[in-house]
Amino acid sequence: MDAVWRNNSLYTCATLVPGSGSDAGQATAHWWQINTSNISSLTLSDQGDIGGEDIATGTYTFFPSIAVDQHDNIAIGFSASAATIHPGAYYTGRLSTDPSGTVQSSGTLAAGVDYYIRTFGSGRNRWGDYTATVIDPTDENTFWVFNEYAITRGNPTTGGEDGQWGTRWGRFKLQPQGVNPGDIIITEIMQNPAAVSDANGEWFEIYNTTNSAIDIDGWTIRDDGTDSHTINNSGPLTVPAKGFLVLGIDSNSATNGNYTANYQYSGFTLDNGADEVVLEDLTGTVIDSVDYDGGVSFPNPTGASMALKVFTSDNNVGSNWTTSTSREPTFSGTSGDLGSPGTLGSDQALPVTLASFSLSAGDGEVTLQWATESETDNLGFKVFRA
Repeated sequence: MDAVWRNNSLYTCATLVPGSGSDAGQATAHWWQINTSNISSLTLSDQGDIGGEDIATGTYTFFPSIAVDQHDNIAIGFSASAATIHPGAYYTGRLSTDPSGTVQSSGTLAAGVDYYIRTFGSGRNRWGDYTATVIDPTDENTFWVFNEYAITRGNPTTGGEDGQWGTRWGRFKLQPQGVNPGDIIITEIMQNPAAVSDANGEWFEIYNTTNSAIDIDGWTIRDDGTDSHTINNSGPLTVPAKGFLVLGIDSNSATNGNYTANYQYSGFTLDNGADEVVLEDLTGTVIDSVDYDGGVSFPNPTGASMALKVFTSDNNVGSNWTTSTSREPTFSGTSGDLGSPGTLGSDQALPVTLASFSLSAGDGEVTLQWATESETDNLGFKVFRA
């Protein structure tokens, strides 16, 4: 498809030849987003080229198709060729939060394996009857794309032209740029509640170690067995910068042990003995995982959570975890299971990193001023005379 209307915007794409800029004078796939909220006064919201220079120098991009998900994220499949590459099938996209006019790095669906010439007597090298990019209706996060690529040349036609193309299809997900393993970490696990059943009271907590919010909608929670759940929040599920998010098997505080779950999952359980908690991003990259062992080196509590003691430590080492000893205020009520869902517990510590420090002296006084990135309960410093 080369045009999609969704969420009061028309998204479309075509091949053009820019008159200026880095792609001037060469065929270039281009996309537009048009605001249709006021049908009598359409406005251009955004647009951009797909230059393909990350594929090869001097790349021509053409024959694009476009799809849009529920969050206004765009996926585009396209063909590309250059002096150093044979015609192939590629894809790219952009999140609605990406910088205006940009797309993410190109992905390869199928690289061309031979040169291609087929004019069919028209005087122009003819390419393209079959291409499409569509959203998967089952999860609204996966894009499917198919396109053509040059395969090994075959039997010549009249004029000796022997170019052949094949069709390749595949799927991909868009990923917020710059999310790396360790940006989100697992910091607390309630695998065996006592106040309520496991089917209601299991949960785990994650923490964003970065200075930017991270949307985990579309990510996957799984173990190393058959348990798996793809997060579908019908909108962004954001972990605040330097903040927490709690994912639980039951989001009803009246039945889950009186805590607030930011998201309710299904198809995933926390074994009371050994199990794994694996968090994968949209591309299938493991951002964090914890393999707890049922008491060999990890804690194995009942009626209390396992808590990571220091957030800069390796959370896949059992000795870096402890059993929660307090029922923190993020639980309502004074009795029940112990833990600190969604907050820093009394058994845990964030690393203290100075964000600023200044000293001034005068009138027989020395004044120290400081701020930290994460700790808020700063009692002060001990100052020693050297």
